[in-house]
Amino acid sequence: MKNQNPCWSGNGSMSASWTGAGPDISPGGLLTLNPDVSDVIDRFSVPVDHNLRLLVIGSVRQAGGGCLCPEYTLLTAILRHMRLLPDEVIVLDTPAGLEHFGRAVAEGFTCAVVVADPSYNAVSVARKSAALARQLGIPDIILAINRAEKETDV
Repeated sequence: MKNQNPCWSGNGSMSASWTGAGPDISPGGLLTLNPDVSDVIDRFSVPVDHNLRLLVIGSVRQAGGGCLCPEYTLLTAILRHMRLLPDEVIVLDTPAGLEHFGRAVAEGFTCAVVVADPSYNAVSVARKSAALARQLGIPDIILAINRAEKETDV
């Protein structure tokens, strides 16, 4: 049975086995940069509609848990390996922030949906995200404001 929880990065042992990272595996911090990821989309994404799937990358789960380098190495390998048919869409839900743009994980995307609440800080990060998305050559950038209580909030 397929995993109905689309968040695959929370499974540290799985990320460690794919990337060769972890205190017991690579104490020096070396990662495998080309892990076999041919089954990740099928195993860890959730079908949303015909030819539409959702893949979620998680975030740090506990204090002192370390960086997300192994997860982002794996995510980059997945995205570089993945080939879609013209009518297929994978929605990748990433943690809030700039990390995936800064690491060029989003390079090659055709669209970025930047979600923010109407606070000054959130909109500032959203603007920076949009600028980084443009630098990566993403042609379509959509800003979605959530938690707006009235029209003047946006």
